[in-house]
Amino acid sequence: MEALNENIFFIALTSTFKKYYQSVITNCYQLCIPRNGSYDPKQINDKFITSHILKPSPLLKSHFLPFNNKQNFNVQIDAKYIRVTKGFGDQNVTRIRILNEEKAYNSANKSYSIFICESPLISSLNCKLNYETLQSSSNDVQLISFEDCKNTLSQICSTELNALQTKIGQLLKTYIILPDYIDDVSLRLKRIIDQSIDTFLIPYNNIKKFNRNKETLCSLVESFSIGLIYNQLMSLIKKKLANNDKTFVMKATNIDCCNLKPTHFGAQKAFENFNIPNELVELFSEIDCQVTPLAKVNCMRKTLDAINDCLKKTVDEHKSPLEYHRQTVYIMSDDLIAAVICVLARCRPVSFCSNIEFIHSFSWYLPQNSELGYSLVTFEVAKEYIQNHIDQRNDDKRLQGGCHSRSETDYQYKSRYSEFSHFDNEIDKITKMLDNSDIQNDGVNSYAKAKDEELGSFLGSLAGDFLTMSGHKY
Repeated sequence: MEALNENIFFIALTSTFKKYYQSVITNCYQLCIPRNGSYDPKQINDKFITSHILKPSPLLKSHFLPFNNKQNFNVQIDAKYIRVTKGFGDQNVTRIRILNEEKAYNSANKSYSIFICESPLISSLNCKLNYETLQSSSNDVQLISFEDCKNTLSQICSTELNALQTKIGQLLKTYIILPDYIDDVSLRLKRIIDQSIDTFLIPYNNIKKFNRNKETLCSLVESFSIGLIYNQLMSLIKKKLANNDKTFVMKATNIDCCNLKPTHFGAQKAFENFNIPNELVELFSEIDCQVTPLAKVNCMRKTLDAINDCLKKTVDEHKSPLEYHRQTVYIMSDDLIAAVICVLARCRPVSFCSNIEFIHSFSWYLPQNSELGYSLVTFEVAKEYIQNHIDQRNDDKRLQGGCHSRSETDYQYKSRYSEFSHFDNEIDKITKMLDNSDIQNDGVNSYAKAKDEELGSFLGSLAGDFLTMSGHKY
């Protein structure tokens, strides 16, 4: 492998494009340098250079965005690979191997990384991609509803199904379920579910038409067991999180009353005219009718697909006929989360915090489906942002008549979010919570850079938590 002073890209960066190299040094951006021979040197231009300079995502820790704002892709970096994503989910993803990493320091003694990678970040993304809604590509998540799970388990072995119902019924008769003992209830239920999975496994494998893996059986048993006593479990959680739900609705109402758009929370300007149709509100409201963790997460996935469609429609409807050479707009994670914040604010779900806790507490075998996991993470991040939302109207006395112009509202948000000191107490609480959890840091725009990094660290940590949910207890 060639040295840096022999690398064609690095030589061009430090000479022809020196101003960009200076930006890397000053701001401590991450720099990706493709090795010689992995691309045609004729590709080296302003666009190519700035696509390999990565600045931190304002929303998620360990995520990066290209210095060139016109290049809409998201980057994650781990010890061995650079993961380049356009859109969301596992579609349009490229993994690029890191050959070497070097640490460099600027005059202020602040470090930044230089990654030598085996290929360019954008070479495989030059094909024309669009932002069509991504549908779930997995075929193993077919049995979603409680009734589907019940009917399928009955076909596998009705005797074992009756035995499972009896065990759960006995648990309710012999055990007093209290809000402060949710973890204990969860452990008892998981023990019953694990035992039932083992008893169902033999007849499951003997039936030819059920040619699925054990993961599907685990999901079936879990969904049926939890759905069987959903009302008791959900009532338990609602009592425990009554204050959280009340606060969430209050802060969501504050956001909705200000008529904010996704662009206020970091989305691209192309989505400034995003509107929320009533059909989308009705779709998301179905989450309260679902009685299993899998069904609730699937409702989030369908809602996220619908939001994605609305974002696409926003761009199409407001495209100027004069923009013949307009570059394709890609919907990024930041855009989706910002739109979800607006949707939650419009819907004002009265038990959303309880629904998230329900999924946390009573799911161990959610299918390892990227669309499901990504949807859950996205809604969780949006929830955390709303819970930490500051309503400036509590501190500023309303003008007589109680009306503010849109420009005044925008100004207030910019000035307020430039002072993130109100978040300090919440951040302390979050830090203590993280210290006692197994959450791993794997991966809306704020107007204050320093405090934004602290909030972004917490939000980004959620991704690793949910995307590896299967088989774990939280």
